[in-house]
Amino acid sequence: PVYVLVLVAVYQLNEARMTSSSYAERNRFLYFSIGGASVLVGGLIDLSPIMGTDIYPGTILANLFFVFLTSIAVLRYHLFDVQVATYRVTPYVAMLILVGGIYASIYALVYHFWGGIENEPLWLHSIFVFLIVIGVQHVWGKVQYWTNKFFYRGRYEHFEALERLREEAQSISDPSSIQTSVPQLINQAMRSSHIYLLLPSHFAGDFRVVACSGSADPDAHHSLSKDSAVIRWLSDHKRLLRWNSEEGSLLLESVNTREKETIDKMAGYINVPLNSGDRLVGLLVVGPKVDHHPYSWEDERLLMSIANQMALTIENIQLYQASLERESQLTALSTLNKTVSSSLDIQSIYNVFAEELKKTMSVDWASISLIEGNELRFFALSTEIDSSWGQPGTAVPLEGTGAEWVARKKKPLIEPDLARERRFWTGDVHLEQGIRSMVYLPLFSKGETFGSFIVGSSKPHAYTESDVMFLEQVSNQLSLAMENARLYSKERSERARLEAMNNQRDDFLGIISHELKTPLTSIKSSSELLSEELSKDKQASRKRLIENIRRSADRLEAMLNHMLDMVQSRSAVLEANLRPTDIIPTVRNALELCAPPIEKKRQLLAIDMGKVLN
Repeated sequence: PVYVLVLVAVYQLNEARMTSSSYAERNRFLYFSIGGASVLVGGLIDLSPIMGTDIYPGTILANLFFVFLTSIAVLRYHLFDVQVATYRVTPYVAMLILVGGIYASIYALVYHFWGGIENEPLWLHSIFVFLIVIGVQHVWGKVQYWTNKFFYRGRYEHFEALERLREEAQSISDPSSIQTSVPQLINQAMRSSHIYLLLPSHFAGDFRVVACSGSADPDAHHSLSKDSAVIRWLSDHKRLLRWNSEEGSLLLESVNTREKETIDKMAGYINVPLNSGDRLVGLLVVGPKVDHHPYSWEDERLLMSIANQMALTIENIQLYQASLERESQLTALSTLNKTVSSSLDIQSIYNVFAEELKKTMSVDWASISLIEGNELRFFALSTEIDSSWGQPGTAVPLEGTGAEWVARKKKPLIEPDLARERRFWTGDVHLEQGIRSMVYLPLFSKGETFGSFIVGSSKPHAYTESDVMFLEQVSNQLSLAMENARLYSKERSERARLEAMNNQRDDFLGIISHELKTPLTSIKSSSELLSEELSKDKQASRKRLIENIRRSADRLEAMLNHMLDMVQSRSAVLEANLRPTDIIPTVRNALELCAPPIEKKRQLLAIDMGKVLN
């Protein structure tokens, strides 16, 4: 039966080796499978006398071979740690000695004074054991405490701090407390030379150093691409990676030269993934121990436990901050919408926009620039730094600027760190002013780009993908405000032009009216003189002609007076003077004006109004 169990064990080990995705784990299974097979071979050799053959006892050789392979596996893969084993066994040994010593002491006392307890009742033994069990419950915690104090000595306080931090991690909402305290505690507890904490950047997603402890360079800007083979391996396998293992060696061969240099500079010994579900939210790069001893299995287990809790905490913090950020962005957009709808002054609107942006993200420099031919003219500026660049009214060449790029591509552009990479000649100027990261956004009107909205921060990698999306909404609001202001300015100019034309027309009418009144007065005076001179003339036709001249002059004078009233009505309010009017003289005047051409054509015009008007 023993050989059957060994055969089943060898089969299970081989199945586990075939399904394992870890190169080192497959090798460990292979060692044990070969060792188990050697035990089976030795057992079969021991059965050879039954079959009539006498072979040297193979079990001894097989066991020696098994011990040899097991020793290699244990030493090569650190499968047995004497310190950890001693640490695990010590509390139980101490309890055994303590309980056994107490039991033996009580037994000796009872034997000395009562001459033995063999004949005592069973219930007395039960009470005795019960008291020992109750005492063990209280003593066990103390024994573990002093065992930990003895083995970890100066590191014990740091382990306790890590445990408290792990318990309180659910209530932490500030990422800085995690980023600064955890690497320091791990570094002190593990006695590692240094530790780097890498988190994905906001926009590109590459893993960048955000905190470090120990002998690590605090000003280092190491980063690993999100598409790196190392990042993919840690994300897929969700376990520790040692560089001195076969898997680590194979991964180092697959990375590019730049990432190989970054890995060498960080000088890590163990890479601890921070996995939350299927997503890698961070990476701990732990350097070798100060005493150059390897990390024990207990150390690795503690690192993974802390990493899992830390990953969950980081994700919770990110979700909490994302909700706060979204809420502040919605509040800012609401304020901007109210500002756009309540004001047409683009400078006051822009000031409100700049202040609202500062509440939601890092904004040290922001400007609106308009495209005018081959020039880029700055229209508005908001700055927190001492900068003479971008003052309103100044112009720079458009070619080779970020505004030209977004105008051509019609999409936003981000420069995460001007100190590392600058795409435009304006980047040198911004870097001299202290700006590290920039976002360029186009301003549209009827599908055409007429300018750009530019935002800058003194911090590198200051803008996330969600920040850029929010800035796109802000630039759309600015485009609407600029278009409204332009239409308002155009309407105001058109209204001023029309008012000027009206004023010119009124002036013209006033001048014409006054100029016509002078000859009209002469005509009226002359017609009155002629009417007096021809009063005794017997020719009715002459009298009628003179009368027509006089009435026409009166009518023209009335028309001029009406024109003057119209001109005056535009500048002052006129009061209507209503009075009754006899319609018969008006009709007769109209008839007499038409009589000469009718008579000349020998036609007849007769109007009878007596009955109607009476």
